[in-house]
Amino acid sequence: MIRELRFGSQHVVFEEPDLVTIELHGYVGDEYAELMDTVVQWSLRRPYILVLVPLGLSDGMSPLARKVLRSPDPRMPPRALATYGGGFGMRVGIDMLMRATALLGSHRRLLFHGKDEAEARAWLAGARERLARFTSGEELTPISA
Repeated sequence: MIRELRFGSQHVVFEEPDLVTIELHGYVGDEYAELMDTVVQWSLRRPYILVLVPLGLSDGMSPLARKVLRSPDPRMPPRALATYGGGFGMRVGIDMLMRATALLGSHRRLLFHGKDEAEARAWLAGARERLARFTSGEELTPISA
């Protein structure tokens, strides 16, 4: 089952059982807080989630959107985040943000940047297996990248 939602010009697609695609278009305003709250509420019913994010479609964020992006909700289950596309500067910025949040204690996630959507989805398929092992207790090492 696929469910699509819009928050202003932002687009979210939920693909059961565990994948959410977040497309940020143009200027990302304060609607990003509601978008992420919806994603968090959806994620709470799952042992883990997969997140797919195309880069390069947005051109700025409000202060509230940046704050929400920097502060992942601690209630979220373990997750794998795959990004693709975007320019070099955006990829470096995302990489720095993810490393910083990992240093601050966000260790229940896997990260990947692919050249295109097909590569990102293929990586997520492998990450699904690792997250399933982690959440079932078969893999006990912390997951982070």
